[in-house]
Amino acid sequence: MIFILLLNYRDIVSPVENSAKPEAPTTPTSRVFRVFVSSTFSDMKKEREALRRQVFPRLQADLEQQGARFQAVDLRWGINEAAAQTQQTMKICLQEVARCQQVTVRPNFIALLGDRYGWRPVPDEIPLAEYDHILRAIRSIGRGWQRQQALLERWYQRDDNNVPPVYVLQPRTTSANRWLRIERQFCTLLRRATRELHPDRRFKYVASSTEQEIARGALLPGSAVDHAFCFLRTIRGLPINHRRTHEFVDLPSDGTPDLEAQQRLRRLKEKVARRLPGNVFHYETHWGGDEVASSHVPRLVNDVYAPLSRVILHELEGPRQNNQLQESEEHRRFGRRRIFLPDGTHAFIGRQAALHRIAAYLDTDGPQALVVHGEPGIGKTTVMAEAVHKAQQRTWGAVIVQ
Repeated sequence: MIFILLLNYRDIVSPVENSAKPEAPTTPTSRVFRVFVSSTFSDMKKEREALRRQVFPRLQADLEQQGARFQAVDLRWGINEAAAQTQQTMKICLQEVARCQQVTVRPNFIALLGDRYGWRPVPDEIPLAEYDHILRAIRSIGRGWQRQQALLERWYQRDDNNVPPVYVLQPRTTSANRWLRIERQFCTLLRRATRELHPDRRFKYVASSTEQEIARGALLPGSAVDHAFCFLRTIRGLPINHRRTHEFVDLPSDGTPDLEAQQRLRRLKEKVARRLPGNVFHYETHWGGDEVASSHVPRLVNDVYAPLSRVILHELEGPRQNNQLQESEEHRRFGRRRIFLPDGTHAFIGRQAALHRIAAYLDTDGPQALVVHGEPGIGKTTVMAEAVHKAQQRTWGAVIVQ
């Protein structure tokens, strides 16, 4: 008997391979309930910590009694510095939202929204036509356009290996604080330069990371009922000039409230309330001297646990949609999507040394397992899919245990 294990170096709730494209929700492949937790960072620490300590362990214990598993995916704690430096944070977050949808029909997404719209990242890729549009817009602004164009050309490089070509955001070589200042300049520049684009195409240039996650996780048309829940908190009496105010509301460098961010946040909350009737919960708290009061947290804990538990129990009591044959077929399809194009063309190239080592191992009868390991995103899944494909070609009747 031969075993091959596929491992990431980091296993918090490891992100999907960076090469994978988000896909539409599919039938879940196991009794795993994987729920993405979306929120702004600095203002929701207390709420997220309460969920981590009081809700998620309770759900996990409930599911263990049913022979199932619960996984809460909170990447506000899980994105490492390497991913941040390579400008992959937003891509990983959206891929993980899609992965939760693939693994679990419902529930698969919860959002926590307060009075802060949050971080607005610059896109990791700009399509060629949009880049040209932005460049023309920069050149039309008049005085100082050369400096703005130099900023764009310094940080976005054309990638002709992509079909069609795109401009890719380059890894940052500066400190996080230095990049934050550059990113703010970019956000202002791109919001101004993309005003004439269609709203759908402009979205990635103006939306916060949280809104992008909610758009992907809760607002897609045709999503399952009860797949997403949103919890909205309002702070009464929040001071404008307190030293911690910037943690709870969007404040530009001049210290005045960001009116555009407030407007986008209000519209997002209204959109969520329309899209998820019955799945939106509202809370009010107040500023208590040096921090936000916690009086709403016990009710939040109960409101998160109760609907998730109800929906999960309903899913477990319903007919099993996934027998072993369906699960095996889903694994097969997943592997084929890694190495074949939609038209059936075999598209895998490279990694021959790794493939030769796996093939040589399969030809032995040793008692030890072979471990394929590495950082998330380097292509382990794709290599394994190709190794399985070659093994089935080389050995008629080869049995693959997934």
